[in-house]
This record gives sequence, C-alpha cells and structure tokens, in this order.
Amino acid sequence: MSGDRDEKLKRAEAELSLSAYRAKLAKGNYREMAKVVSKVKAILKGVSTYFKCTYTLEGGRITIDFKRRAKEIISAYYDKDGIEKAFCCIKQPIGLRPIRHWLGRRVKAHIFICYPSYLLNV
Repeated sequence: MSGDRDEKLKRAEAELSLSAYRAKLAKGNYREMAKVVSKVKAILKGVSTYFKCTYTLEGGRITIDFKRRAKEIISAYYDKDGIEKAFCCIKQPIGLRPIRHWLGRRVKAHIFICYPSYLLNV
C-alpha cells in the first residue's frame, strides 16, 4: 500500500511540475480558475492531503504553486500519538476499560473528567 501511495505521489508531483498543462497555463491559455482547480484536483486524486496548492491570477494568467505537506502530516501523527499515550496514562493505574460514548455531551463530560485526572498524574 505504501509503495502504491509513493508512486501516486511521485506521479502527481511530476504532473504538477512538468506537465504540458502547466506549460499551457504559463502561456495564458486557461483563464477560468474553476477549470484549473478541477484539473489540479483530478491530478491529485487520492493524494490531495499530501499537497498544498495555491493559485494566483496575475495579468490574466493563472499560476499554480504547490508543496508537499510531509512535515504537517508527520506532526499531526505524532500529536495524535501523544494524546493516545496521555489517555493510556490516565486509565492504566486504575484499570479502566475503553469507554465508548456516542452522545456529544457524554464525550465532553468524559474528557472533562479525564483532563484533570491527567494533570494530577503528570
């Protein structure tokens, strides 16, 4: 799965940077932003979360700038890991099982109880 994703990322990056479509944009052949955005979305289908695209319209020409979002994605992953470890730290000493709440107010109440508990443990 990871290899397939890497291939899609490489292909999308190559299409965004080296494609004939980008050359046509540079010449000013496309003037409608909505069509350009939909074309870029089609290129990035399946890997759009890994790219940050910005579109600018200057002098009737649309340009696309993009960058890979690897640092942001890795940071979000490790933040999630820290939260999971904090919940484990809260529930481990007293042997609580996972609690599954479905209603919003119950989830909020559970988090409200767990947060002070975590502060007392740290």
